[in-house]
Amino acid sequence: MPRPEALAALLLGGLLLAACRPAAEGPARLLPELAERAGELERITLAQGGTERVMVRREDRWWIEGEEWPVARRWLDPLLVALLDARCDEPRTARPEHFARLGLDGPPASPVPATGAAFARPTGRLGFHFDAQPTRLVIGYPHPRGGTFVRVEGVPGSCLTHADLRLPATPDEWREPALLDPPWQAPEAIGLADADGPVRWLRQEAVEDAAAWSAAAALRQIAFRPLAEPLPPPVRRLHLRAADGRERVIELRGSPEAAWARVDATEPRYAGREFRLPHDVAVPLWPPSAEAGASP
Repeated sequence: MPRPEALAALLLGGLLLAACRPAAEGPARLLPELAERAGELERITLAQGGTERVMVRREDRWWIEGEEWPVARRWLDPLLVALLDARCDEPRTARPEHFARLGLDGPPASPVPATGAAFARPTGRLGFHFDAQPTRLVIGYPHPRGGTFVRVEGVPGSCLTHADLRLPATPDEWREPALLDPPWQAPEAIGLADADGPVRWLRQEAVEDAAAWSAAAALRQIAFRPLAEPLPPPVRRLHLRAADGRERVIELRGSPEAAWARVDATEPRYAGREFRLPHDVAVPLWPPSAEAGASP
């Protein structure tokens, strides 16, 4: 798996290359300033589903300001790449009273389901901060035959862009789900210990260890909260060892249905927090007879 730094460098390179390309003939660019000044972009504001967030770029990686947690690449990277070449391909209504039909009246407090369908149609407002006055883009509903309804605030009218500008169904999905960065997503060795017992190192090739190995090598979080002091003893400890000999310890508390993990690390993103693990990750790591070590 490519390192996050390498992925960020590739994305930044793509942004800079696109910025240098001459404008093609045809419909006007949706966000010409983004195409021209992509390398200067350091701050993006987001309003979606009643939630407002600020995303800032530090050391070629995007972070959620105030949360000290990285932005999910699977959502932000393709969105930025699509916006570089997005154009106002088909003009649409300029009447504000009709914006709601296209999802362009502003992000609602909760996702709006598609009429007669069982999936959400998330909308949002993005602000791209190059100068004191940001460029704001409202992303509306997807078109059934492809493309997205959009509106640049301050520009008369709206349009359909042929670009696929997908947003996650819920604002929380903007958080990077991976609990750890490389090399911990591909550890050299993985060990489990019950409470304060000895570490049993798993064998990757062993059938009985396969599920636990897969879960430990792909830890995901779905929420986090401040640590409650004093902490009860962990139900289980997970040991990850990198190829260079470094070791990281994850303490597990709660139960498989409400599993919380504490990362024994000094990075600010882990300090004073514990992270909720999804059920499919927690179950393979849990001792069969463990009692809950903390209330959910």
